[in-house]
This record gives sequence, structure tokens and C-alpha cells, in this order.
Amino acid sequence: MKKYSNNSVIWGVIIIIVGVIFLGNNLGIWNVDFFFKGWWTLFIIVPSLIGIFKKDGLLSSCLGLAIGVLLLLASWDFIDWSMVGKIFIPILLILIGISFIFKPNISKIKKNRVTGLDEYFGIFSSTEEKVSEKFQGAKCVTVFGGVELDLTNAKIDEDIVIDCICAFGGVNIKVPNNVVIKTSGVPIFGGVENKYNDVNTVKRRKTIYVNYVCVFGGIEIE
Repeated sequence: MKKYSNNSVIWGVIIIIVGVIFLGNNLGIWNVDFFFKGWWTLFIIVPSLIGIFKKDGLLSSCLGLAIGVLLLLASWDFIDWSMVGKIFIPILLILIGISFIFKPNISKIKKNRVTGLDEYFGIFSSTEEKVSEKFQGAKCVTVFGGVELDLTNAKIDEDIVIDCICAFGGVNIKVPNNVVIKTSGVPIFGGVENKYNDVNTVKRRKTIYVNYVCVFGGIEIE
């Protein structure tokens, strides 16, 4: 049996609904106006609803939905435009706080993790670190700054974890070509771009788990 992805099913249903509405309009069965006041907010609301349905970037999707609904309500004059900013900023702060408290951790080796690992900070500045010795994991924190972590010559003898918190900043991680990369986290107007080209055919490779919270920031893995 052919399997369909959730993404294609959702977009397929949306396109069918739009087609049915157009058909009804053309046959005079009903008269639905697509260009109602605030129609442009659907470009925020619909993708956010899809993200919530797919559980893909749940917090950022909820934030996008909240913004879209606020803008729609303002377009319909249910609330004043000045209220959008007054409501949006507290919602943003609440979601950021939730993301820091409940950020996911995909590491299955948490119970074996080493304490006192290296920490790299880029707070209103940038930090560059090139590791050529044994690497057991790290924590990277950026706030209006950046961290560049070069692991291409590092010795990775076990599965490791890199925890990243990015707020208006970024982390660049360069990894050796003999590892597996797994990422999980909370993107809020940010996320992870994995450029690592995994062409190694060796089965018994070590895994680098990247756990992250990105708020208007991002992580690049290469």
C-alpha cells in the first residue's frame, strides 16, 4: 500500500477545499470572498496550524498562530492595533520561558554524561574554539553573539551531547566525517541547518546529539 506523508495530505486537502470554493463561486452555489479584511494573515495562520498538526516546531507554530490570530482580530477591528504589540511581547516571553524549561533532550546517554564539560559563551561577542584532543561534549550559549566550535580534528570515542542555547545569536559546529548527527530542540524564529554530508558507510560510528533552544537565532552544522 502506498504511504502518504502528513504534509502532502494536509496541502492536498487545502487545495481541494480551495478548488471546491472556486467551483461553487463559478456555479453560483455560494459566494465566498477570499479577499476579506485581513486575508493576508492566513499566510501566517495556515502554516502555523499545519506545524501544530505535524508537531513540527510546536512552540514556534503556536507563536505564529498567536501572531496570526492577533493580526486577524486587529484587521476585523475586534482589538486595537496597539494591543497587538502589548499582547505579543508577553506571549513571546512566556513561550521562550517554557522552551527553556521544557526543552527536549534526545540524548539516550544522559545517565552516562560527564559533568564539568567545557562551556562556550558568545554574549555580545564571538568565541572560536578548535578542538584537537578528546572531546566529551559541551554547552554553547550565545546572546547577541556567536560560537564557532571546530571538531574536525577532535577525538570522539563515545556518543556525546552538545547543548546549545541561542538567543539572537548563532552557533557553528564543524564535525569530523566519521560521526552521526542527531538534532532535537525548540525553534522560535530560528532553528538548525544541518549541512553535514554523511557519506561514511562505516556502521559503528559515534553519535553527536545536538539539543537546542533557538530564539531568533540558529545553529549551523557542517
